Parts: sequence; C-alpha cells; structure tokens
Amino acid sequence: MFRDELRTHVGSLVQLVTAVEVVNGILLAVTDDMAVVRTSGVPSYGSPEDVMVRIPVISYVRLFS
Repeated sequence: MFRDELRTHVGSLVQLVTAVEVVNGILLAVTDDMAVVRTSGVPSYGSPEDVMVRIPVISYVRLFS
C-alpha cells in the first residue's frame, strides 16, 4: 500500500504535493492517516516546523536522494 511504501522513506528528503500545497522537508513519520514532514525554517524568520499532511489528499510524492 501507499502508506507502507511511504514509511520506508522516513528520514528522507521529500516533497509532498496536494491540490492546494507543496510541502518540502524531511519525512519524520507516517501514520494510518498522516505524513509528518519537518520543513526548513525560512532564514531569519523562525525555526523548522513539523507539517502534518493527510494521506488521502496527497497527489504525489517526490523523493530526493
């Protein structure tokens, strides 16, 4: 399943694309409903942020090596 494959990439740099947003960062965790990505903070604007994206709304995933 999609979730299981995504789980094999925890710790990798990813890009999650939905119909309304693109989230880039390190994949921290994948649950049954959510993928959690740590995004990099914008320089001088704050620290990194953990973004939760619901699995059903993910259109595609890009993996970076």
